[in-house]
Amino acid sequence: MTLYIDGIGITGSGMASWKEAVSVLTGGKGYTPSEPEYVAPDILPPNERRRSVKSVRLAIQAAREAVDSSGVKMESLPTVFASCLGDGLVIHSLFNSLSKPGRVVSPTAFHNSVHNAPVGYWLIGAGCMEASASIACNESTFGSAFMESAAQLAVEADRILLVAYDIPSPKPLHYAMPFTAAFAVSFSLSKTRSEASVAGVEIGVAPKTGNRPSEMDDPGLEALRAGNPAARSLPLCHALANKRAGKVFVEYSKGSLLRLDIEPLP
Repeated sequence: MTLYIDGIGITGSGMASWKEAVSVLTGGKGYTPSEPEYVAPDILPPNERRRSVKSVRLAIQAAREAVDSSGVKMESLPTVFASCLGDGLVIHSLFNSLSKPGRVVSPTAFHNSVHNAPVGYWLIGAGCMEASASIACNESTFGSAFMESAAQLAVEADRILLVAYDIPSPKPLHYAMPFTAAFAVSFSLSKTRSEASVAGVEIGVAPKTGNRPSEMDDPGLEALRAGNPAARSLPLCHALANKRAGKVFVEYSKGSLLRLDIEPLP
């Protein structure tokens, strides 16, 4: 099937927004890894804003940018939120609490440890009552979330918001899932072309035999792509930033890759 990308958002290491990412991905600015700013979401009520953690803030920053650039109302969008690990910082704090006498766990920390906490914050802030899904598939998280979004567009939704995000965890969790940097990406997707559409994407599946995931030419960007499941979206973002038609392959399943045939739109 073919779907359309109407809005894009990025917040992560070395790229604070899609505008800045375009400059990096087109070669106008060199890529320099840096810790992103985790901005408290202004769409949240004060209590939720205060309780929001890094993963929530990163995801909502990217989501807001994609939605704002597409011109679609936040409250009207079904959502797919995708994260390989969730928030390792919160999980680490829970494990520390459980290892101490008394095992006193903060209710806020427990709440934020749930894998779908970021989408819950988003739905509250956006005032959205539409369906949501949360995806976690190790290195295939982004590809699986993109396919889930496409399936929903094919079956029941006219538009959907896809948000993928992951942040590094402290040791010893880092050894289990060694993310190198924080990264979040978001796409506002639609079933039909609109004035906001920047590209059409035909989705298919290709065998791993004879194919391999698309990589980045820049060593720094390739390290980011390989070191964060959400950043497996970078080859797609690179094609979109450069308005370049072509095929991108993304990790999807044990024996196959997600094939994205990209056609930029004027």
